[in-house]
Amino acid sequence: MVDTEKNNEIFIIRLKGDIDLHSSGKIKDAISWELDKNRDISVILFDFKEVSFVDSTGINILYRGIRNMDRRGGVVVLSSISEHIKKVLTMAGIVGLVRVYSSEKTALKSLKNSPWRRLKNE
Repeated sequence: MVDTEKNNEIFIIRLKGDIDLHSSGKIKDAISWELDKNRDISVILFDFKEVSFVDSTGINILYRGIRNMDRRGGVVVLSSISEHIKKVLTMAGIVGLVRVYSSEKTALKSLKNSPWRRLKNE
């Protein structure tokens, strides 16, 4: 499952449940649709607050998001990651490529108060 919101140039993707082969299509479609529709998006914020599992399909979605935002001159940030999910994303090399925040609220505050290019991991 996925819930999305556009907040100025920030595209928020609130992921829920298992991020796997069964849910990946909806997530990919939501990202593609929003990025095609809104050329002003410079940040994708993936919120993992309600995520219980991520498999290689979910990791691929994150890599694609990073690649797409890099081409646009933007960034991907992650929030609310459990320790288990953080271990998986660290082993996959994702955590080294993105900024990670303890909550969506913290990420949004940091993104709004600083130029996104200069943000650091919390």
